Amino acid sequence: MIPFLVGRYSHPGAGPSAGLAGDLGLWRNDLLPRAKRLRFIQSIGAGTEQFSLEALKQHGVRLASARGVNARAVSEHVTALMLALARRLPEARDN
Repeated sequence: MIPFLVGRYSHPGAGPSAGLAGDLGLWRNDLLPRAKRLRFIQSIGAGTEQFSLEALKQHGVRLASARGVNARAVSEHVTALMLALARRLPEARDN
């Protein structure tokens, strides 16, 4: 059993029933030779360290990640925290 989501999709250039995997953080690079029809992996996180990029390239598998998707939200949150500290809101809340 392969420990990640596997599906099939039909794309004009992909041929019949090319493989699609959604990484759940359980990917093991030793699975790649057994996944003959795998053509695309969508990593649900920003990191791609668990993937052997060279092996994916050799097997013709494309990798997508969510890198940078939260950059604006994180920067807005940090700015709000700095303003809260400048206005001493945590101290005001506790009194």
